[in-house]
Amino acid sequence: MTEHIHPANEGNSAAGGPAYEPYNDSDEISLQDIFRAIWPYRWIITVLTLLIIVMTCTVAGIQYFMQPVTHVVEQEFKLTFQGINNNEYPNGTRFSAQDILSNPILNEVYEQNNLSEYFDDFSEFKSSLAVYQRNDRIKFLEKEYNARLSDTDLDTTERERLEQEFRTKKRNAMAPIFILTYERQVTGIINLPEELIGKVLKDILRSWADFAERVRGVTRYDMALISKNVLNKEDIEDENLLVANDMLRINAQRVISQLRKLQQLPGAHTIQTGEEAVTIEDLILRLEDAQRFQLEPLTGLIRQTGITKNKRSAMVYLENRLFNLGLEKEELAEKAKLFHNALDRYKSAGSSVSLPSSSEEGGAVGAPLFSQRGGGDVTTIPQFGSSFLNSIMELTRKSADTEFRQKIITQATNTGEKKVETTYEAKYYEQLMERIGETASSEKSTEEAEVEKAYALEQVTKVHKKVFDQLMSSIEQMHSIYQKLSRHNLSPESRMYAIEEPLLVKKVDTLSLKKTAMFSVLTIILLEFVMFIGIFIVHGFRRSLRPKNSL
Repeated sequence: MTEHIHPANEGNSAAGGPAYEPYNDSDEISLQDIFRAIWPYRWIITVLTLLIIVMTCTVAGIQYFMQPVTHVVEQEFKLTFQGINNNEYPNGTRFSAQDILSNPILNEVYEQNNLSEYFDDFSEFKSSLAVYQRNDRIKFLEKEYNARLSDTDLDTTERERLEQEFRTKKRNAMAPIFILTYERQVTGIINLPEELIGKVLKDILRSWADFAERVRGVTRYDMALISKNVLNKEDIEDENLLVANDMLRINAQRVISQLRKLQQLPGAHTIQTGEEAVTIEDLILRLEDAQRFQLEPLTGLIRQTGITKNKRSAMVYLENRLFNLGLEKEELAEKAKLFHNALDRYKSAGSSVSLPSSSEEGGAVGAPLFSQRGGGDVTTIPQFGSSFLNSIMELTRKSADTEFRQKIITQATNTGEKKVETTYEAKYYEQLMERIGETASSEKSTEEAEVEKAYALEQVTKVHKKVFDQLMSSIEQMHSIYQKLSRHNLSPESRMYAIEEPLLVKKVDTLSLKKTAMFSVLTIILLEFVMFIGIFIVHGFRRSLRPKNSL
């Protein structure tokens, strides 16, 4: 290798200028050549490197200390009401964690705490809140059973036992612990004081519990009970005596029906109300006695005397009731016929159903139903023979048959009972209309008849008032028993929630110190790389301007 040094370049280094490198006619680049190229620029590199470090650290420090901080406040609480493990309120309606952050609740808290001073609008306040369920035990439980169920030596019985065990433990591990979170980025705007944030979070929980109990009625059984507005005293006084008597009779039957439904709830027989300690059974018997010993005799009295404020309206009412009952009877008869036909067709179709034999299944006895390949290994799930499977399928089919037939029979029975009741009602109205019609045609205008009618009218009016008051009192007592029963069965002794942990306040930086340092180092490396590239470019440019003299 021959080096040619231009005589004019000798002594340049001593003069203070960068010395030109010896010309090398080889295409190879060595570290020595690179070092020789950058060595003359060592002071420039040092100054630029210090400048890069100072500027990068300054910018990174400004960015870190001036960045917006996220203010996070967490309130942990536990739901204590009955049914929460099934995601249900005490009365069986569906529960969702988002119910806690519904608009009516947040609006109430927003107004009570004058939060308009701290937020631009309500939507900004709502977006800063979140609620989620915390449960770390399930993760460990899933990891444990995933490892146990991955064992290929497990037989079907053991696998099913482990799966059932996992489901049970998972259900028990679903502790109803939730976290209500306030999260907002502080960027120079007015931020809520920590004390106010804690109060707001507690107010949200309190308002939700109050709203759930007072408005949604989650601590009351989901039953639609008759109110005292179902019947007015003016309706009884103004209506035709026969119609008024029927209105009282029908509403008494409605209240009795609802009392019997209320009687099916747990602990209903032990609930008492009022100073007399009235029970549901007492109310049922009182209304039945009012029907039997008060309203029914009045019906006979009305039939015998024919007293009515308007005989024509009474006859029209009875005819209309008979017409509607006739239509109802026809509908019930068609339903009963439909149920019986469906059951007969199902029986005939079910008798012809046959299961495939083992030869039709296309598999040998004891052959596995499927295999799973993964990672080159074959996992075979052991199965039973076709005869065993046929037995299981037969039992399943029989169970489905029994359930379907029972459902049809139950519907047919209910329809038959309803038809009997409708037939009885129709016969009642037929006899009543016949008797009133006969009385009206043979009516005599005698003094004795007028006295009898006046006495009958007085008695009917008196009894109607008495039965009406008793009916209203029974409805009020029914609601009282309903409220007591709901509180006894559905409302926990404590509140619907309990505060588990004290308020947790923390400030989260958008850009952490570790990330800031990492980005700073990467920035310095990148700028250093750019600096060296620039030096090499300058060095190459200066070499290109060097005079070329031959030796």
